[in-house]
Amino acid sequence: MNRRSFILGGLGLLGVAAVGGTGYLNSPRFGRPFRPERLARMQASPHYINGRFECLTPVRVMEGDEQSFLTGWLKYFLEDKTGRVPDVPLPSRKTDLWAQRQDEDFVVWMGN
Repeated sequence: MNRRSFILGGLGLLGVAAVGGTGYLNSPRFGRPFRPERLARMQASPHYINGRFECLTPVRVMEGDEQSFLTGWLKYFLEDKTGRVPDVPLPSRKTDLWAQRQDEDFVVWMGN
């Protein structure tokens, strides 16, 4: 296979993936209305304000002359990092994913 056909084949594959991904994201599964009981639970959340979810804790954002990109990186690398690791190991348990109930929420960590 020569370089030109490799590049054209890669671009074609990317194009097919983009069209397929767009078709998948535009499927009825995405954007459908919430079931009434789910919508009621969402609206009862303290984070649901004026028809949308909002963060209740103010988030400080670097704005204007407050910090430059360079000072932000320097602060990140040089600041004190104590207290960022838990004192005790986080609880975990091995489970058979095939036996997990489909209606139960759970988090799976893949890796070390």
